[in-house]
Amino acid sequence: MKPNRPMKKLLVVGSYNVDLISMTDRLPAPGETVLGSSFFTCPGGKGANQAVAAAKMGQDTTFLAKVGADSFGAEAVQFLKKQHINANLVQQEQGCKTGTAQIIVNSQGENIIVVSPGANNLFSSNDIVSNEAVISEVDAILVQFEIPKETIETAIQLAKKHNKTVIVNPAPVLDMDKSALRGIDYLTPNEHELKLLSKCASLASIQEIKEAGMKVIREYSVKNLIVTLGSKGVLYQNEEKSVLYPSFKVNAIDTSGAGDCFNGAFSYFLLQGLSMDDVVFYASAAAALSVTRLGTSSSYPDLEEVMTFASEHQIEESRLL
Repeated sequence: MKPNRPMKKLLVVGSYNVDLISMTDRLPAPGETVLGSSFFTCPGGKGANQAVAAAKMGQDTTFLAKVGADSFGAEAVQFLKKQHINANLVQQEQGCKTGTAQIIVNSQGENIIVVSPGANNLFSSNDIVSNEAVISEVDAILVQFEIPKETIETAIQLAKKHNKTVIVNPAPVLDMDKSALRGIDYLTPNEHELKLLSKCASLASIQEIKEAGMKVIREYSVKNLIVTLGSKGVLYQNEEKSVLYPSFKVNAIDTSGAGDCFNGAFSYFLLQGLSMDDVVFYASAAAALSVTRLGTSSSYPDLEEVMTFASEHQIEESRLL
C-alpha cells in the first residue's frame, strides 16, 4: 500500500523513557529474587513508542515531550531523529533525570513494568500552550496518560479547538475529568483499562466487554472506542455498532509495547483514509509482528513488513455483536 499524497501530519504528545529490560524464566513473587538470562536497554515510553510505530509506517510524525538534561536525554533526541521523527519539540529539562521503565519479561512473553517518570512529570500545560501553532498545523494528535493529566487535558482541548482528529490511549488510566474526553474521535484502551474506565466488576465474556464499552462511550461521550483484547482480537464500537475483529495467531516472545505499536500504526492507517476494517486489520498485523521480537520500539515493523505479513496471514472474519 502506497501512502496518499500529500502526507497528513501527526503530532504525538507524551512520554519518553529508557527501558531497562531483564529476561527471566518466570516473574518473581513479592520478596523473591530470581536470576535473569539477559539484560538490555532501549528507548521507550508510551509516547515515544507510539511515535516510532507511526514513523515506521512512513507517517510524518512530530513528537512533543520532555526529557532530562542527562546522557539518556541526549540519546533520546538522537534516537528519535534516526527514526525520522521531528524531535525539535523534545525539551531537555535542566536538573532532572530522563524517565525510566524497569521491565521484567518471562519465557512466555508476559511482563511486569515499573515506571519512574522523571522529566515526564515536569511536562506542563504551558509546554502545550506554547506549541499551539504546531497543533493548529497538524491533522491529528495522539496522546497517552504517562504525563500529568492537566497537560493531557490541555493538549486535547487545543486539538479540539483547532478541529483536529484526536486519538487518546488511556494508558495508564488516570482519574480524568470526563468532560476532557467529551467529543474525542477515538479512545483506545486495552481490556484492563476498559475495566477501570467502566468500573465494571467483570469482563469475563465478550458480551460483558461490549457492555462495558458502551458504558464508556456514553459516560465519556467519545465518538469511537477501540479496545485491544490481545489474543481475543480488537473490539470497535460506536453508538451504532459493535464489531469484533479476530487476532493474528503468532508465537509471542515479548508483549512489551504491543499496545503502543497498535496505536501508532492505527494512527497512520487512519490518516490514510482507510475503512475501519482495514485500519484495525493492518494495525493488528503490526502489533502481532512486534510481539514476535524482543524489546519495545526496537521490535516494531516497517510498512513493507506489515503489508507482507498481512498478505501471508489469514484471520477469521470480523463479526457484528
